[in-house]
Amino acid sequence: MNTLIKSCLAFSMLASIAYTGPASAATFTGEGTAAGAQCLSRGVNNAGIVVGNCKPGNSSGPSVAWVALTPGVETPLTPLVSGQSCAPQVINNSGQIGGVCKTADNRSTAVVWNSAAPGTAPVALPAVSIFGTGLLPETYTLISAYNHSGVFAGGSFSGTHVATAVLWFPGSPVPLQLSALHDACLPVSVNNTLISGVPSTAINCPDPATGNLVGKIVQKTGLLGALVTTTLPVPAGSTHCSVSSLNNAVQMLGTCHFTAPDVSHVVYWSSPSAAPIQLSTISGVPGTPQISSKGLNNNGHAVVSYQDNNGQTQLAFWTPSTGTTQLIAEIPGGTHIRFVGLSDNDTVALTSENAGEHSQAATWTSAGGTVAIPQFAGGQESGLTAISANGAYVAGGAEDSAGTDDAVVATLP
Repeated sequence: MNTLIKSCLAFSMLASIAYTGPASAATFTGEGTAAGAQCLSRGVNNAGIVVGNCKPGNSSGPSVAWVALTPGVETPLTPLVSGQSCAPQVINNSGQIGGVCKTADNRSTAVVWNSAAPGTAPVALPAVSIFGTGLLPETYTLISAYNHSGVFAGGSFSGTHVATAVLWFPGSPVPLQLSALHDACLPVSVNNTLISGVPSTAINCPDPATGNLVGKIVQKTGLLGALVTTTLPVPAGSTHCSVSSLNNAVQMLGTCHFTAPDVSHVVYWSSPSAAPIQLSTISGVPGTPQISSKGLNNNGHAVVSYQDNNGQTQLAFWTPSTGTTQLIAEIPGGTHIRFVGLSDNDTVALTSENAGEHSQAATWTSAGGTVAIPQFAGGQESGLTAISANGAYVAGGAEDSAGTDDAVVATLP
């Protein structure tokens, strides 16, 4: 479902006037500065609860994680170690916040907060250890995916930064190991459909011979509930395929690579053993462009990216069941566009360049096309980082007229 594809926004200071695009019923609300002077929203759930982090006015202080249970009211989250930085990455629909904190010796570790108790210290997600005893644990952990029933997925990393894929369950002191120790596999997506209490997890693993990423799915479908890893089928002529998204129907989206010439195409698997449906052309786009997977929702609909004739990355909405594609346009006058997320009501969150060559937050739907969200408080730059699964809320960051980076949220019409 949700893949943690999250990145910080770069706010440039350009002088031209921003184009705001078509009228939009969505407007940004600032989350305030209770947690710091320079802020960014990083996640939002179906209830509109937002998480993010702030930096102080001077650069020497720690990054402070926060939660806004209501718009405009940041509440700092307790760090794992006093005086050390923390950054939330996601919030699920159960109100659990996944992120990362620094330990006393400056190592990173994955953590989980409860949004209902922001004053309570987070729980550090444990690394793989000998037979789950806690003895000789790996060096650090990071979250790379999550679902809405409280399961987080990620990597347990060795001292040489090699990952082992794991799942963490609420209240469990021991991670569930999904891959062989130090095989560099990493989860990319976890669904909400439990099999014997365990969700299906999509992972990418490097091929030992070539280093190319190979998409796999791990499910608890074996004898006596054992974990079974299935390598996803590849289309004819493909050298390798990675996976990017997994939904509740155990449908998957990925990118496959082909030689002569070296091109990438998007593929969709209706089940772990099904032959992939391949997207090699896009309606209205000449030639055979490079196409990469971006996101898949629970309707089985997808967003893909491709390169146009000018070498710019563009976006399209794909319905694998019918084979149809729709182009996702930039804000008029812009040439750059970035995918942020795809909700289950088929709303796409994105950040686009506008006619003034500024970044501006926007959404796209099949019926309404690309609609810009007006810039915030006299500023000229904005961008999204997250959309809720139900498509009701988006969150991100926006520059105000003073050049301050503000965490923002908007309710979508």
